[in-house]
Amino acid sequence: MLTPMDICHLTGLAPQMFSKVSPLFSSSEILDAKKTYFPTLSNPDNWTTGVNDLIHQLGEDPDGSKLLAVMILCMMDTQTNYKAKGIDLTIFVETMKYCAEYINAYHVGYGTYVFEQRRAKWFPRQLSLHEFRINTLEFEMCLEDNERRIYIHIPPETDLGKTALRTSYLKAKAFFAKYFPEYADANMYCDSWLLSPALPKLLPANSRIITFQNAFAIDHTDYETNAFIDWVFKRNDLPLEDLPENTSLQRNMKIYLLQGGKIGWSLGKLKKDPWI
Repeated sequence: MLTPMDICHLTGLAPQMFSKVSPLFSSSEILDAKKTYFPTLSNPDNWTTGVNDLIHQLGEDPDGSKLLAVMILCMMDTQTNYKAKGIDLTIFVETMKYCAEYINAYHVGYGTYVFEQRRAKWFPRQLSLHEFRINTLEFEMCLEDNERRIYIHIPPETDLGKTALRTSYLKAKAFFAKYFPEYADANMYCDSWLLSPALPKLLPANSRIITFQNAFAIDHTDYETNAFIDWVFKRNDLPLEDLPENTSLQRNMKIYLLQGGKIGWSLGKLKKDPWI
């Protein structure tokens, strides 16, 4: 069984954050909070309320270190559930990297290490064995209107090369067939700015993002949301004219936005046998 320290190291938690959370693992406050919180993961209807109650219980926590410490302790129980199903340790580690990856992403944008509450509010999916990182992509099992679906999510700085995407897709199909056979034939979807119809105007046809996007049949797009800004520009607190221009996508998108263009957020259904 992995210890909290093992999990920190295996998931690549930044040393700056590790130094803050490691003393908390033996704290009665954190242990009590974990004991109260983990049972809320058993029902997806309780996920949001559970995290909100946890945040309230922990009180002042400006960098999210107390919240992260609870989540890492929960990972230990999650590993027990992985072992009970026979799921490989590699998938556990890759999936649990979620926290460290978003802490690093926050640092890129803001220059400090913070575990945001909004990231903690998503993490019940991973802790409860509903979402898994399989190679380059994450796959989440959902039941919507009595239809079993698998939603594809894209971690920060992930490889969107065709080979990596194809490998991730095929391994995910095998994974669900083995461990969650009721989802073996579930349709896969993606709800993301990466599917925006505006992107082909901003990127070359051979772009990896366009390769990813072309594997989906777009159902609809919400052009009124600006949620994409956080993903592309790594922060969401700047006026358009001050957005960074460190990549060609950032430069092209910034011009497009300043000219009144809209990116939005799209839902798409994965086409049969993608990324060949």
